[in-house]
This record gives sequence, C-alpha cells and structure tokens, in this order.
Amino acid sequence: LQANIKAMITPTWTSKIPENLRQASHGKLKADQWRLLGTVYLPASLIRLWAHQRNGPTASDAIICRQQVLEITMSLFSAVSIATVHTTSEGKAELYLQHIQAYCDRVKNLYLNYQFRPNHHMAFHLSEYLCMYSPVHSWWTFPFERIIGMLQCIPTNNKLCKSPHTYVLQLSNSMDSQQSTKELLRSHLPAPATFNRFYRSPTAPLQ
Repeated sequence: LQANIKAMITPTWTSKIPENLRQASHGKLKADQWRLLGTVYLPASLIRLWAHQRNGPTASDAIICRQQVLEITMSLFSAVSIATVHTTSEGKAELYLQHIQAYCDRVKNLYLNYQFRPNHHMAFHLSEYLCMYSPVHSWWTFPFERIIGMLQCIPTNNKLCKSPHTYVLQLSNSMDSQQSTKELLRSHLPAPATFNRFYRSPTAPLQ
C-alpha cells in the first residue's frame, strides 16, 4: 500500500496522504485524508492486490476471504463516493442506500459476531438527508474540524479564557486566507476592553 501511494499520480487539487502510512511519525489523519484514502488510494490498491488472485474450487480460504473483504470494502467506498459528490438527486440517494445496505449485509454475513454501531444506523438516514438538504458539501463539518485544528495549534499557556480578543486575532492570523479577510475580521472585532466587559471565564464567580 505504501508503494502504491508513492507511485500513484493524483490531481494537484487533492489532499496529500502520508507515504509512510500506518507509522506513528505522520500523526493522526485528518477527516479529508481518510475520505481521500477511502475513495482514491485504497480502491485502486486493493483491486490491484486482491481482485486478480486466482478464484475457484482450488482457491485457498485466505484468497476467498480477501475477495469477500474486497467486496465489502468496495460497497462502502462506493457509498462514500456517491454521498460526497457535488451534485445529488433521488436516484443517487437511492444508489447510495443500496451500497450501504449491501455493505452492512456483507459485514453481517462475513463477521457473525460483529456489533453494529449507531453510526451504521445514521448512515441509512443519509439518503434522506441528501434529498432534504442537498449535497453534503453544504452542511458537513469539515470547515469546523479545520478551525478546531487551528485552535489546537495556537499557544495559550493554559490561559485560554484570559484574552479572547487576542485569541481570535491569533486564529485569524493562522488561517490561510487573504489579507482582506484578516482586515475584515480585525475591523469587526470589538476592542479588548469590550471583550473583557462582556466575556466571563467559565471558572469566574458570578457577579
């Protein structure tokens, strides 16, 4: 898999996947990297590794198991790909539902003791959300997760609530945005005295 990641040519606008995947040195993968891994790198790699192995009466149990896992994985990847496109329709929502149903059915048949999670139940409702709320790009939480990542990188010296005005300015400086956006943030932020007047630390006593 690591060799395939190094050799695979992807569009310049896609996120990068660590070439040393599964090693602790690259840290935790971001949500967008997991999505890219599941919709681009893993499908191509697993099909290349497992799909062309000999199947038939003489096939070993390991080969049969790999191909069953490949079918399960491709059902999940197909559902994710359909759910994350920039356009949607009732037909795409129905196709997504078919793939997620096939994924859960195959998991249940192959892993008899597997315990499904609430996320699996929620996944079945996603087809309804695609019809009700438009493509997921307009309401998914990636932007919020990106901001949370920026907040985690800001040094606070364990004084998170001491100076919220400075904290917001640090966030604006850490954002990879245009200068005009930063100036807009600065122009609409109240003065520090205004922040201190209306902002109370969660640990501060009530007045």
